[in-house]
Amino acid sequence: MEKFITEKQKVIDEIESRLMTFDLSEIGKLTGVPFGLYQRFFSYMYDITIFSYVRKRKLTISASKLLLGEWSVTTASLECGYEDSSSFSRAFKELFQVPPSAITIEQFEKFQFEKISLSNLSNKPQKATLVSVEYPTIQEQYLIGITTKKYPGKVGAGLWEMFWERNLNEKLYHLAHQTKTLDDYIAIGHMSDFENSNSLGKEYMIGRLFHDIPSDIGDFEVKKLESIQLVHSKIEGKSMDDIIDGAYALTSDIANKNGYEIDYSQFFWMEYYNNESFGSVNENPNKLVLDFYMPCKKVVVESGGIQ
Repeated sequence: MEKFITEKQKVIDEIESRLMTFDLSEIGKLTGVPFGLYQRFFSYMYDITIFSYVRKRKLTISASKLLLGEWSVTTASLECGYEDSSSFSRAFKELFQVPPSAITIEQFEKFQFEKISLSNLSNKPQKATLVSVEYPTIQEQYLIGITTKKYPGKVGAGLWEMFWERNLNEKLYHLAHQTKTLDDYIAIGHMSDFENSNSLGKEYMIGRLFHDIPSDIGDFEVKKLESIQLVHSKIEGKSMDDIIDGAYALTSDIANKNGYEIDYSQFFWMEYYNNESFGSVNENPNKLVLDFYMPCKKVVVESGGIQ
């Protein structure tokens, strides 16, 4: 995880170098990672959303400027991007427990929000661990199931609830059995289009994979998956949230160490849910395992060779 943390520290440094004017939309260009996806592992790594981090850092800088007499409350509110002094004062008091006009050195030292640095993250306890990794190339397949395109009001857990309530897992199981493509898993969660999402992909799909499209799929939707190189990781943790939040960081880090990189040009995130993924089925409910798949590609060195 050290390489992953080091690379992400560069983003923190860039944000800090122009904190008051930094536009979060720039993160996609800086990292090559869709912003919605970046937010997800930022929260995992730093235990705070990127929006909250920037807001608290701005308020901390403004507090120091007020103490030094370099800024007025009006200037501080404008520099921090608030519409008016009242909004700024409310946010300021939420962090420092006193209004801007009453800030003291003692209050500042007690409540200031310090810059995230590599030194205070390298020993951060990991809530999830990597069990194994491999780099398969899948052939053309079809994911059949339900998506947020058809049910836009059902996101994440809501779509899963519908999946179970309507016994769609059993219907897909029978379809797979008929086409002789039955694999040992319960369901697949497929996420894509992270550009405008706060967490899950804008397009989220739950279903099963098929080599061919069955003759009668009813109301199910179909998504074609092209032949592609993937990184497949098994992630272990005490809860599904810990596993999912840590999966990207752990998977991308090991891929880089093995001479691969995540392919964002055709990025998606796929989770395989099997018996190991559910505490009610698993013999050890405090030790869950989940399979993740993401597109990747071999790193090409500048000389033209393959690493």
